Amino acid sequence: MHPYSSTDESITTNPSDEKWWIQGDKYLAGTCACKSCRLISGFEIQTWAFVPRANISISIPGDSELKALDFKSLPAGVLKSYQSSGRAVRDFCGGCGATVFWRDVSDSSVIDVSVGLLRAEEGARAESWLCWWAGRVSFSEEVQTGRSGPFAAAAQTLIDKLSIGMKGGGTSS
Repeated sequence: MHPYSSTDESITTNPSDEKWWIQGDKYLAGTCACKSCRLISGFEIQTWAFVPRANISISIPGDSELKALDFKSLPAGVLKSYQSSGRAVRDFCGGCGATVFWRDVSDSSVIDVSVGLLRAEEGARAESWLCWWAGRVSFSEEVQTGRSGPFAAAAQTLIDKLSIGMKGGGTSS
């Protein structure tokens, strides 16, 4: 899985005709190690669920009815937003600062929802809601960007171990 808007067309056209499917009753989720996600989260890895905007409802303080997510009509203070790159807008809680959404500037039909906000009975991975992509850690090639020495090595080791664990190659010790 590669981000469509920033991946070379030679990959997005799927020249090797690789087959893949999305599970119909769960949202796709994945991990990201890009520099921008690292800076906003304060950690090496950010986990995202990829959810159609039409499936996201919000609760406005003082209103008992759930509303469809419309970034243009949100009351002031519900979410704070900023453009973190030429193509990305990030939204965070105006009260506590938690990372909430990542969305493309030109197409917000699918929203990246911070998995850490989900409250599933089974725990943080929310596996009753999410189907986790284990093929790669997105933007793992950026893990050493702006770093050197032991910090770069430690970050690379963490991402390498996560990649192995996601593919079922981890150990329980």
